Amino acid sequence: MKQLPRLALAAGLAAPLALASPTAHAQQTQTFAATERYYQEGLDLFDRQQYGAAQQAFQEYLRQAPVRVSEQNGPAAITGSQERLADAEYYYAVSGLYLLHPDAEGLILDFARQHPAHPRAAVAYFELAKFYFDQQNYAQASTYFQKVAPANLSPAQRAESDFKLGYSEFQLKQYDQAHILFDRNKQVPGLFRGPSAYYAGYLEYQAADYARARQDLLAAGESDTYRTVVPLLITQTYYKEGNYDGLISYAGRALQQTPPPLSADEINLLVGDAYYQQQDYKQASPYFDQYAAGRPGKIEPSLQYKIGYADYKQGDYKNAIANLRAVAARRDSLGQNAAYHLGLSYLQAGQKPQALAAFDAARQSPLDKAIAEQATLKYAQVQYELGNLPDVIAALRDFRKKYPRSKSQPVADQLLSDSFLASTDYAAALTYLEGVGDDRGDKLNGTYQRIAYSQAATLYNNGQYAEALPLLDKSLKYPQDDALRAAAQVLRGEIYSVGQQYPEAITAYAAAARSAREGGVDADETQYVQLARYGLGYAYYNTKQYDKAQPQFKAYLADPAAKPTDPNYYDTTLRLGDTYYVAKDYQTALAQYDKVIQANAPDKDYAYYQKGVTLGLLGRKDEAATTLSTLLKANPTSRYAEQAVFQQAQLDFQAGDYGPAAEGFSRLIQNRPTSPLLPDAYQRRGVAYANLEQHEKAVADFRKVLADYPRSAAAQQAIYSLQESLSALGRTEEFDQALTGFKTQNPDSKATESVEFEAAKSLYLAEKYKQALPRLQAYLKQYPDNALAPDARYYLADSYLKTGDKATALTQLRAVVTENKSELVNRAVGRVADLELENKNYPEAIKYYD
Repeated sequence: MKQLPRLALAAGLAAPLALASPTAHAQQTQTFAATERYYQEGLDLFDRQQYGAAQQAFQEYLRQAPVRVSEQNGPAAITGSQERLADAEYYYAVSGLYLLHPDAEGLILDFARQHPAHPRAAVAYFELAKFYFDQQNYAQASTYFQKVAPANLSPAQRAESDFKLGYSEFQLKQYDQAHILFDRNKQVPGLFRGPSAYYAGYLEYQAADYARARQDLLAAGESDTYRTVVPLLITQTYYKEGNYDGLISYAGRALQQTPPPLSADEINLLVGDAYYQQQDYKQASPYFDQYAAGRPGKIEPSLQYKIGYADYKQGDYKNAIANLRAVAARRDSLGQNAAYHLGLSYLQAGQKPQALAAFDAARQSPLDKAIAEQATLKYAQVQYELGNLPDVIAALRDFRKKYPRSKSQPVADQLLSDSFLASTDYAAALTYLEGVGDDRGDKLNGTYQRIAYSQAATLYNNGQYAEALPLLDKSLKYPQDDALRAAAQVLRGEIYSVGQQYPEAITAYAAAARSAREGGVDADETQYVQLARYGLGYAYYNTKQYDKAQPQFKAYLADPAAKPTDPNYYDTTLRLGDTYYVAKDYQTALAQYDKVIQANAPDKDYAYYQKGVTLGLLGRKDEAATTLSTLLKANPTSRYAEQAVFQQAQLDFQAGDYGPAAEGFSRLIQNRPTSPLLPDAYQRRGVAYANLEQHEKAVADFRKVLADYPRSAAAQQAIYSLQESLSALGRTEEFDQALTGFKTQNPDSKATESVEFEAAKSLYLAEKYKQALPRLQAYLKQYPDNALAPDARYYLADSYLKTGDKATALTQLRAVVTENKSELVNRAVGRVADLELENKNYPEAIKYYD
């Protein structure tokens, strides 16, 4: 137990010490005998505390006394002389006690035993106890105080005995016994009432009986001795009770008293702390400052923290930083708290780098988990504000694991998710969010939806389409945001479109439009409705479902959100025009193309080209030619320039103006030597030459196509055209070499069937029957089931007839008649009838003639 201040005991005992010298002496007489002189001299010396001289005087008195009380036998009646002898023995023993003579205690005890009826015997133990008390030998003092018979003591002596016994028990840590004595003695008026109340109050304070302690301490304070001592203890009772209003009220009065209370600075501290506990930091600060002013450089860290915290709460960040900085270096929970609030102060002062260091120190300490949690959040927030996104992620990645029940988890999750998004480290964000699992909640699921979409978009932009699709599926699994859901489905449509998986693209775009509509189509979602229409229209367009594409393009353009400034606006207009073009609604198509031309849109070249083609189909040749010329003049390097030149020639070609057509195709061939249209240009020019009966030029163009572009679509036409021109020139035999080359380049071409047939047929028609026979035989061997085979069989049979092999001819002709599939079957019937007649097989001849 804490020792009480010595001042309290010293003050309480100063007066009682005078009580230790007896005041009742033998009655003075005007004259003394010689022996009596020693007795009286001893009393005077004793009163003056000259115990050595007093003991000598009493010793001389006892030596000369005629009758020694100690020599009497039995308890004889005590006369005045005998009483003085006993008193002299008593004072002799007591003087020795104060002189610390080793035999003094024994003498006093002997006196008490030998004179039990003597008045001095009653106080012998009392005097002995007081002696040991004064010597601070509290164990001995307690022993002898307990032997004192209270009934033989005066009220004043009894009060002194109870107090000093109580104090001895107090020093011996027998607090319960001490309290009983103090509590009883505080009721007794006199010198020891105040000290007893003080110590009773102190013990009650230590026993946490604060109300009772306060009552006794207030009583003690009525004494001047304790008036300046008790205010601190009383203030502490209020503090211990948490009665801050009572503390402030009492301490305010105590601090104003005269003389001022002892430890006034400690009282100031308690008042400041009371205001602090009430969160009245403005009132707390002056008391804290007053306390600190008297202890420069010696303030306890806990108080330094409170001063700094009070400064922080009042917005005095400069002083808060100064006070908290000294405490923040400590490696205990107080230092951790100080570091956290130091960080907050730096933050308010706009010193973010310093705030980071303070928060980092607070979050690293394991002592106060709640502070570490909040410091971690603040550290991450400041790092985020400074743009240090990797540091945010590193700080919060394990936040959920470290603080599984944190109420701040949504804040941490949002901050971490925002950092992932801002840093574009979407893969790491997904790994983290997937690790959270089912604990994400709606907000984090929304973040997961966005991050999965963003990662998919990144992969899409990098051309990693296959890797993007699973991420879009993940995004769509948590459709917290309708606009984002629509965006994900649009992107799915884009990926499928890139892969030409148009059915899947159509499904995705349709879902995107539905998602946006289900969400109510706000400003964000409208763009995805439009993108879905655009993508869906293109998907139908690319699968030649023009009737389904058209309403999508129309809806896109009709939407109030559609603006001519939109990047897809005029492209959609062109595609809408194309759907009308395919549907042969040429006038409506022209209207769409004109819109693009009039707007001077980026794709106006295509619009000019399509307009020219459409005008040509409407028979408006001159307008078409003018439109195409406008395109070529306005932009000769247009990607549609070659097609425009080709179409100009084609207009003449279709009109039968083969001369101008040939010239037009020649311009393309000469000016665009790398054009992909060259095969068609050569083929069409060849046909134009053929129609002009310039077959040599025609043959040259056809041979050019077959030689340089053998696998082109134009080659399929050129082989026919070459055959016709060679036939016109009478050089059909040259065709075999060209046909062989064509078949080598196009082994699976269906065109060879008809080409070979026509080649063999042309020999037959040219009456080159011997040359026709092997060609027809080879054709029928290779294509026995071809639709042209029945006619080929007739030509073969007739060729046998024309070369004189009538028997074979008859057999072959009968087969043609029996098959009855050739358009020439009637000729075959006539030939059979003639041959049977020539063979005089009249019944057969009649049958066939009939």
